[in-house]
Parts: sequence; structure tokens; C-alpha cells
Amino acid sequence: MAKQNAQLTSKVHRDAPNVLFIKHYVGTGSSKSLHETAKILNMPEKTMIDALVRYKVLFRQSGNLLPHALRQRDGLFTVKTGTSRGSTRHYRKRH
Repeated sequence: MAKQNAQLTSKVHRDAPNVLFIKHYVGTGSSKSLHETAKILNMPEKTMIDALVRYKVLFRQSGNLLPHALRQRDGLFTVKTGTSRGSTRHYRKRH
């Protein structure tokens, strides 16, 4: 039991930076765009989107990226449709 407790304590300490990261970026109560999310993850946006499509997190419909229903139901995504100022380009926001 003491060994298991020590292992769990070690895991908590190892995971602490990840937990703080998630609390800061996910727990803000606001959505992040896919572009912002890629920047936070220090990852090219296209690479991130390609991976999300490949792992069936997102799919394309009529040229728009949308989350699969299960991902949206779980609250991982917020879909907002509109146009940015001075543009007719549609945008999607990510949780």
C-alpha cells in the first residue's frame, strides 16, 4: 500500500504542470479558435487539424470543419458561425 501511495504521489507531481496548463487554458470559460489552440500547443494549425480529422474528432462538411456529434455532446467544442470583421470567411470556435 505504501509503495502504491508513493507511486501515486509521484504521478501527481509529474502531472502538475499539465493540470495547471489545462486549468489555465481550458478552465477560462471561453472558447478558443482552432488557430489559437494550435498556437497554444506550439503546433502548425494544418497539422493539428489534419490530426483531428484523422482521429475523427472533426470532419469537413461543405468546406467547413465541424466536430463529430460525440465530441460536441461531451462539451469539447462550441460551434459558432459568423463572419469576421471585413471578411465573409466563416469561423469556428473550439472549447
